[in-house]
Amino acid sequence: MTEQKRPGHFWERKHPTEQRIDKPKPAAVKPPAQKSARKISTSDLVEEQTAEVCPINWKIGAKVERVPTGIPGFDKLIEGGVKRKSINLVEGGAGTGKTIFCTQFLINGICKYHEPAVYINFEEEKEEFCENMLRLGWDIKQLEADNQFVFIKYAPEQIEKLLGAGGGVIRDILDRIQAKRIVVDSLTSYSMLHDAVSDKRDSLLLLFKTIKKWGCTTLVIGEPIEDFDRHPYNIMDYEVDSVIRLYNTREHKARNRSLEILKMRCTDHSSKTFSYSITDKGIIVYHE
Repeated sequence: MTEQKRPGHFWERKHPTEQRIDKPKPAAVKPPAQKSARKISTSDLVEEQTAEVCPINWKIGAKVERVPTGIPGFDKLIEGGVKRKSINLVEGGAGTGKTIFCTQFLINGICKYHEPAVYINFEEEKEEFCENMLRLGWDIKQLEADNQFVFIKYAPEQIEKLLGAGGGVIRDILDRIQAKRIVVDSLTSYSMLHDAVSDKRDSLLLLFKTIKKWGCTTLVIGEPIEDFDRHPYNIMDYEVDSVIRLYNTREHKARNRSLEILKMRCTDHSSKTFSYSITDKGIIVYHE
C-alpha cells in the first residue's frame, strides 16, 4: 500500500540534488535622506502668515520711538512711554487728577528729558493754574522765564479760528521755544462748539490734523459724556492714538483711584486696571 503524503511531511522537501532557483530579491530601497529639522521661530511664523497681507516694505517688529511720561509706575505699562508725535486722550471725571497727570507729563519732559512744553487751556486762568501746580513743587512761572514752558489760554472759538489759519500764534510759540510736548485742556470744552455729531467730528479732526503737523507729542484732556459703563465710547476715543482712563470710584465710605489703558496703538500695553495716588509730588501708579 502506497503511503500517502501528508501535508508538511518531509517528502515534500526538495531533494538536495535538485537545483533550486530562487527569485531575486528586489533591491532595498533606501529612504530619502531627511534634512535636519530647523527650528522655526515665532518671527518665521509671523512672516509666513503675513507675507500676503503686509505691504512689501512692512517690517515686523519695527521699533517705535517712545516718549516717557516720567510718571512713576506708568511707563512700565506701555513699553516705556507713548509713541512720539502721537495724540493721547486722558479721560476721567472730577477728582481723578487729569490736569495733574498731564502737567506732570510736561514737567518731566522739561526737567528730565529737556523737551520744552506748551499748555493750551480753554477755561482755567493762568494765575490759578500756576498756584495749583506750585503746591506740587512745580514752578510754572520760573519755567516760563527760562523759556521752557508756555501757558496759553484761548476760548474754544478762538482756537478754531487759529486752526483754520494753520495755528497762527500757537504755531509761532511752538517754533520759538522748540516745543516737543503739548497738553490741550480740554477736548470736552472744544467739542461743545457744535451740536451736530458730524460738526463735532469735523472740528476734532481739524484739531488733530493741525496738532500732527506741529510734530509734538500731545496729551488731550477729556471728560466722560456719560457713565463709562453705559456709554463706553465717544467720538474722541476713535480719533486719538491712545485712551488713558482715570477713575475715582466710591467703595463704602471711601473713594479709590484707578486707571486703565483702554487702547494704545503700536503698543503692547497692559489690559488690567491699576490703582494710583496723588501725592505732594504728583501721581504714582502702583502695579499691585
